[in-house]
Amino acid sequence: MPSEVKRDPPFADEARICIQCASCVSRCPSPLPRTPNIRKMIRMVQLGMIEEILQSDSLWACALCLECCGYCPLGVKTCVIVTSLREMAVAQGLLPKPAVYFTNNTLRRGRPLPLTPEEMTSWAQGLDLPRAGERIFYAGIYPMLDHAEPLLRTSSKLSESRFRLLSRFLIALQRFGLDKAVVRMGQRVKPGEEFRRSLISSVKVLSRLGVDVAYLYEEEPWCGIDLHTYGLRDDFAKHAEKVSRKFQELGVKEIITPDTLSAFAFKNLYPQVIDSFGIEVKHFIEVVAEKLKDKKVSLKIDNTFIVYSDPCYLARHMGVMAEPREIIGKIKGARLREVESSGLATRCDGGGGMELILPKLAMEMAKARAEELMDTRPEMIVTACPVCVMMLKLGLEEIDSHTEVVNIEDLILRALGDKA
Repeated sequence: MPSEVKRDPPFADEARICIQCASCVSRCPSPLPRTPNIRKMIRMVQLGMIEEILQSDSLWACALCLECCGYCPLGVKTCVIVTSLREMAVAQGLLPKPAVYFTNNTLRRGRPLPLTPEEMTSWAQGLDLPRAGERIFYAGIYPMLDHAEPLLRTSSKLSESRFRLLSRFLIALQRFGLDKAVVRMGQRVKPGEEFRRSLISSVKVLSRLGVDVAYLYEEEPWCGIDLHTYGLRDDFAKHAEKVSRKFQELGVKEIITPDTLSAFAFKNLYPQVIDSFGIEVKHFIEVVAEKLKDKKVSLKIDNTFIVYSDPCYLARHMGVMAEPREIIGKIKGARLREVESSGLATRCDGGGGMELILPKLAMEMAKARAEELMDTRPEMIVTACPVCVMMLKLGLEEIDSHTEVVNIEDLILRALGDKA
């Protein structure tokens, strides 16, 4: 690496703000000890020790959940530092092999997992949704998670060395299009249908509230957030430009999605790389909360103690915290309990990209969050992010709990007296 970059990287000014008080480390949900942790990484940036950071696995052990930022007394933007360092690592060919595999899929196949258009869209069969319209329902990551969950369950049981070896093997097969069979074998069980049903729930809830949507089916493009997460900024910008053009060609003016990661990408990241991205983006929760203010709708379930787990991206990145609680509060029989780490102080469960490249670490975080939520003695855990649903389910398995984890759209549909 050129010496001038070592001395003064573009994010050095952000790093110089840090006074090394360790508030960030005290709140970091990533299991410690790690060397270097976020505080040490920032200090190494201050000292010009960039090369040492780029060679460390710890650079990829950050979930970009922003929890540390909320507790920094000086407001250091740690995510800016981490993502910038990842961009430098990518430029040097240091992207972890699992991330190479998944981002290769996005760049070559349009999505992180090697799924067919039929596998991505079959959930909508029988719903008779229009194939085009100004307001679209965006499925995003949901169809992939029915396949990702059993894959994560398997990969988290492998040693780090075997997981890396598997990643290299998949990359080799990927060149010839033979990796899909290995991915299927890695799942060990037939993919479930939980997340497909949640998509149906979302569409049915919107319909009951008078919100008509179209669905692009096989024309729906993946948002590409994985490219941004893993430091492929230039590729992300090109991908976002391509997706934006496609939406424009299809006449899309509004996106409604229950996929929190995609909502964040479209609403927060796309405007950073596309000057003309003028599509209105709404999370499913925001739409439902707004409609329930104007509509008299009967919502009822059996008396159930519920704890709501705020997704990091929805709460800290997008500021959507009151809406899910307003919705749950309107459901007769729903008895909401709050966990200490909630709202802006919510605790990350290991999702958002880490689970794909460091599955063991992500599983530890999921287990810790599951234990924290279970301290409230809930009968049901509700969240508003499909990745969080997956991680919390796996975390509960680690502590031998059979407590139900429910996507909020499924809870709402259940409260309406319907089912997917």
